[in-house]
Amino acid sequence: MRLDRSPDSFAALSLPQREACSAGGRCATGAANFLNESQDSQPWSRCERLNPIVRDLARSAQARVAEASHAATKSRRVCEDPGMDLVVSVTVLPHGEGLELPKYSTSGAAGCDLRAAIETEMVLAPGARALIPIGIAIAIPPGYEGQVRMRSGLALKHGLTLLNAPGTIDSDYRGEVRVILANLGSEPAILRRGDRIAQLVFAPVARARFEKVSALPVTDRRDGGFGSTGKE
Repeated sequence: MRLDRSPDSFAALSLPQREACSAGGRCATGAANFLNESQDSQPWSRCERLNPIVRDLARSAQARVAEASHAATKSRRVCEDPGMDLVVSVTVLPHGEGLELPKYSTSGAAGCDLRAAIETEMVLAPGARALIPIGIAIAIPPGYEGQVRMRSGLALKHGLTLLNAPGTIDSDYRGEVRVILANLGSEPAILRRGDRIAQLVFAPVARARFEKVSALPVTDRRDGGFGSTGKE
């Protein structure tokens, strides 16, 4: 079979035909060696002596390697660079319709605001607690968690707090985001639909592998805790 050596005709070849061309090229080994020699200042000049089909195959292979390397680098940056955006899928539940999605108030904010998805005004008496719906469900990427924290203004002005702060949202949780709000103040607190009642911070997590040992490494602190280091 006589093959047209133009790039268009090569692209139309089946995979077995391409492999046959690669195996039968005069310098197929040179093409493979080229791919491993990234320090060559004139990389393609070394391939001029290659069979044109093999040369095209080498170029295609290098392009795929470069694309995979770029994707891997981007993936690492998402995990390593705190400035990179983290994509979190969100579904809005019926009682959350019309409310603003979680949003960062400033460019440097670590937490995004969560809004109360209550239908009517709610009064939280001193000493009382309530489970407040947020009206959304989220899918956090594996390797991350969502930390639900109290907003400092509500804590200072009204004595409101989260009983399990910070609450943890696992990456495999698909239920509604809800907040356990408690009033530690001396006055009733009024909650209205759409109020920003908490904030959500995303953070990377590490999973541990536990090993049972007979003794732990000794430190200067030993088992000191609960104020053992003093106040000053």
